Order: sequence, then structure tokens, then C-alpha cells
Amino acid sequence: MNILFVCKSNFGRSQMAETFFNAISNKHKAQSAGIEKGKVTSHRLKDFPQHSNLFICMDEAGFDIRQNIAKLLTPEKVQKADKIIVMADRKLWPDYLRASDKIIFWPVADMCGQSLDKFRQARDQIKSLVGQLIKEL
Repeated sequence: MNILFVCKSNFGRSQMAETFFNAISNKHKAQSAGIEKGKVTSHRLKDFPQHSNLFICMDEAGFDIRQNIAKLLTPEKVQKADKIIVMADRKLWPDYLRASDKIIFWPVADMCGQSLDKFRQARDQIKSLVGQLIKEL
């Protein structure tokens, strides 16, 4: 099964979810992407030092995601996914995502610009949700 995790810019929540999912699941594969075109740049996350809280909290969980690449959501990615987990505000969803019947919404707050504690809370929430999802598959 192909899982797609989506957030606003693919610099936080969806990257965490993809990392946890691929580390835990033996049967299925996950990818991640971001909705906002201007934010997603196809660059490595390490090129954005303003995301240091993301790196710190994922390092604490045993994962260095600095080499991960921010990816843009496309209609093709939506079509190829078996399940799409969206953590972005519904107002931001493009029509092709909104039209999909494969969506599960996770209400994980955007932690951009927030404290390290907010990143840790989101990380722990996402890790728990990923674990539940894998049990359900």
C-alpha cells in the first residue's frame, strides 16, 4: 500500500510522518508532499536552518532528516496513493485533493515558528497516529 502524507509545506509534519511510517512499517511505503507551491522548493531540509527545532526534535527520536527533500503535491501523487493523510488546513487544499475519496484528516497543529516543545508535541502526536495507522493497514 502506498501512503501519502501531506502538510502545508513539506517541512515538518508530513516529513515526520513519512519518516516514522517508513521506519516502522515492513509491508507498506510512504511518501510526503506539501501543498503550497511557494514554500516547497525541492531543496534539502538542511538548507533551511530556520527549521532547527524540527531537526532537534527528530534527532531526539533517532532520525536525522536534514537530507530529506521538500516535495510538492501533484495530482499524480494523489492518484497513485492508496491512502492520503492530510495535516494541512482544509482551506489550502487544491481541488484535485479535495475531490479524492482516499483522504484521512489528522488535526495536527502546524508548528512552524513555534517553540521546541510544540515541535515535540507534534512529533509525539504524529508518531502515535502513524503507529495506529500501521496497525489498521
